[in-house]
Amino acid sequence: MTTKPQAEIATGDWQSGSAQETFALGERLGSQLGGGEILLLDGPLGAGKTVFVKGIAAAFVAERVGLAAQAYSSAQRCLDLTVEWCRNRETFGKPLISRQQVQNTLAEMARRLGKDGPRPPYAGHPPASR
Repeated sequence: MTTKPQAEIATGDWQSGSAQETFALGERLGSQLGGGEILLLDGPLGAGKTVFVKGIAAAFVAERVGLAAQAYSSAQRCLDLTVEWCRNRETFGKPLISRQQVQNTLAEMARRLGKDGPRPPYAGHPPASR
């Protein structure tokens, strides 16, 4: 796991004029956190502590969604390359993709990617003969 380079995070008292400003301040701070920091939030009821923390959480969610999208895209590319390789590779005079075990493995890869559509990416190839 990689952490962000430690940036100088401002300390002290912050004031905002609205819940939206407080949320935005939390987002800005959240985008600077690298992990392991300790924050002390102090203030009376209604001071905006919860809104501030929601802003911090929003920054983390946005980052995690970006990482998830990159991971999904990479996994999809791996599946596409594997399917193409299996189509072009021959074993014992037959395309590798015609083998039932290879088809099952590719189907499982596609299922894990959420590709349960009616036609998997390798459809159209006859099943392996026995």
